[in-house]
Amino acid sequence: MAVDIRTDAAHRKVFYDGKKMTLVGMTARKYVDFPVTGSVAEMVTRAADD
Repeated sequence: MAVDIRTDAAHRKVFYDGKKMTLVGMTARKYVDFPVTGSVAEMVTRAADD
């Protein structure tokens, strides 16, 4: 899954390959990745909670 999020203040990309999630701050030029297990719905819920 790949998501491109653009707002007036920031540009972010989110990638999920079934094993890990990568968050990329295009404006900040930084990224982080971490392991994630479960379904896409569980991953989205977990990311929103964290």
